Amino acid sequence: MEKATIIFVIVLLTSSYMIMRSEGQFRCNKAEDCDPRGCRGYTHVICKDNKCTCAHGAVIGDQCLGVRDCILDGCPPNNHVICQFDVCTCVPS
Repeated sequence: MEKATIIFVIVLLTSSYMIMRSEGQFRCNKAEDCDPRGCRGYTHVICKDNKCTCAHGAVIGDQCLGVRDCILDGCPPNNHVICQFDVCTCVPS
């Protein structure tokens, strides 16, 4: 049992290290170059200064619990953001 616990802890630490290492380190030109699995909750991956990082707020089309979870300036002019059917959506103003 003790051996299984040690192996589990090693695997957990290794996977955590890999996620932390990929965030902010991976070189990118656009967000599509980044691995979105490194971002959790209501965050999304962006490419900033040629490095992958997580940004807060759900982009249009992502899941939300309320409009506060959405990026409010993600819509074109004359539109506003709503959280409809648990998805951030643009609607005409």
